[in-house]
Amino acid sequence: PPGPLRWRASIHGAASGVYGEQAVADAFADAGFGRPVTTDDWDLLWTNRPMQKLLDSKALPEKRTSRIVNHCDYFKAAGQKCRFATHLRNVRQSLGLGAKLQRWALGAPRSLQTYHLMKADDISSWQAAMAKNPDRYWLLKNCTGAKSSGIVLARLEDKDVIARHLKTFTVAQEYLQRPLTSDGKKFHARLYLLITRWSPVSLFLYDEGVVFRSRHAYAAGRVPSMERDIFSGVSSDVEPLKFSSVMAAFGAQGAVAATAKIADVLAELFGNALEESFGD
Repeated sequence: PPGPLRWRASIHGAASGVYGEQAVADAFADAGFGRPVTTDDWDLLWTNRPMQKLLDSKALPEKRTSRIVNHCDYFKAAGQKCRFATHLRNVRQSLGLGAKLQRWALGAPRSLQTYHLMKADDISSWQAAMAKNPDRYWLLKNCTGAKSSGIVLARLEDKDVIARHLKTFTVAQEYLQRPLTSDGKKFHARLYLLITRWSPVSLFLYDEGVVFRSRHAYAAGRVPSMERDIFSGVSSDVEPLKFSSVMAAFGAQGAVAATAKIADVLAELFGNALEESFGD
């Protein structure tokens, strides 16, 4: 009988750790995968960036089964915040302002306001949003940054900080002041999709994922902390959990409601403006 499925976590040509860290390695082990390999005899390549161009130029050994790569070359917004901000703008435009306002009035989920600071129209829209709510915090993120590196908090009064980031490859994203919490603590969920078709889009949401949860109680009125409140990895301030365990703590009705909201957000993101953002 064949052995366990083999997966590679490092980028070809570079040494790196597991994308998603130990929580992801544990999830693969639970699903029947062996330890990650560093050879070309893999069934799944799991990396933090697209690898298709490199793989097309590389002679991999033949396998009796097909190989799977976790990154899709079509949805170029994955892991690239500037492209994602542009896609969000296209989604808003495709929905139409009236439709969008109606969705807000009904309390439907929406994506956070995000602006690409190399684009003049996005800069103008962001400045208008700041003027409308001067006390709102914004996260300024490098478009290709990882693990929350280089993130800066700012609001309207931080003129020098804002000026340094205009006309750079940075996105400004509204800070969610009153998030859903788990055990009174802020958390970051990383979920995984299998997309089988882009037109019309068909996708499956895996019912397990990784949650990074702050080890500190969250207070909505407090000045945000980069250590306690803004994170995307495990640290002395952040613990890893399974998504299913966090959902279970919400109770049956709470879990169903949260999952439905996630599904609505995904439908909005993947069901609108794909051709405008990424082509045919």
